[in-house]
Amino acid sequence: MKDQRSWLRRILKPFVPHAIQPTQIYLRQLRRESKNRVVLGPFKGMRYVEDAVGSTVQPKLLGIYERELWETVEKACKIDFDTIIDIGAAEGYYCIGLALRIPKAHNIAFEMESAGQQLIKQMASLNDVASRVDIRGRCEIDDLKAALPQGGRCLVICDVEGYEEVLMDPAKLPALRSTHLLVELHDLFVPNVTETIRGRFSATHDINVIHTADRSTDEFPYKSLFRTLTPKSWLIPMVFEYRQAPMKWFWMTPRTAMLPD
Repeated sequence: MKDQRSWLRRILKPFVPHAIQPTQIYLRQLRRESKNRVVLGPFKGMRYVEDAVGSTVQPKLLGIYERELWETVEKACKIDFDTIIDIGAAEGYYCIGLALRIPKAHNIAFEMESAGQQLIKQMASLNDVASRVDIRGRCEIDDLKAALPQGGRCLVICDVEGYEEVLMDPAKLPALRSTHLLVELHDLFVPNVTETIRGRFSATHDINVIHTADRSTDEFPYKSLFRTLTPKSWLIPMVFEYRQAPMKWFWMTPRTAMLPD
């Protein structure tokens, strides 16, 4: 029966006006209730743009996007970084969020998609941090080398769909040996990249592995008559990130880094 309902929805969806499709109804409710600000998490209150790059905007606006990293982000905010480099910044969820949380930091956002670059610019303006956000394009070894500072506390966030195998290489970029790193790992695109990265940094960093966790439609916080009368499954697009496989991250803390006083 479940498969039959799913098949029926796929057949009927093209004939249902976009404005009254369930996802759009819930998204309008989310934007109205949240006033287009992030609802939960370390970036609670951040003003948000209308779209996302490479993901859906709903979990980000709810604040549950990559919820597994909340604790790590809070740790990062206490370190009070001088420089934050976000590689694969999309529309700026982390770049702008951390610019708000760490006002002294200089923020560099690498994003190869022009649509993403424009959204980062909009996000920076919405949140009054444009003067501290440097938006750049595609990141290669030489680009990252030029961005890494000569001193001070630096954080690099890397989410590049497998290209971390190329960029996260301390043999080519010795400055990474004293840099805090938050790297999303994509073994589904580059087999064994997790162990490759672990091998490169195990001598210089303490490595904490973070795994994705399940989401629940109960994480959508807003009630309505529409929600009461319709299946819970219609809320799935609001809370799920639609990853192709379970993911993990390395939070790598350098043993020689400058630490907070």
